[in-house]
Amino acid sequence: MKLIKFMKEIGIMGSLMAFSMIAQGQDKGYYRFPAINGNTVVFTSEGDLWKYDIESKQSLRLTTHHGQETHASISPDGQLIAFNGQYEGPSEIYLLSINGGIPQRLTFDGGTNRMYGWT
Repeated sequence: MKLIKFMKEIGIMGSLMAFSMIAQGQDKGYYRFPAINGNTVVFTSEGDLWKYDIESKQSLRLTTHHGQETHASISPDGQLIAFNGQYEGPSEIYLLSINGGIPQRLTFDGGTNRMYGWT
């Protein structure tokens, strides 16, 4: 709920500022589907999930699977990321540690799910 409220508060301009910070000092690219929690921004680029620390200005690639990972959402405690992944054909929802690792599949509905946020 806090993430949704924060995203509403920062709106489009805040999201653009976050992506501007990501691009500074980094290779330019396409950064999509941002999720913000504190100083952490998780986004999709090159079909994978990336984590960016606003304070240290360091980026870390969290996933490297050949399938697409999109629509990440950071848990309220900042420890987990839920996202849409296309690993076995249709898009399903997966759960991943904020530090990376092996994603855990949460849904088995054949691609009808979309991750929007935590409740």
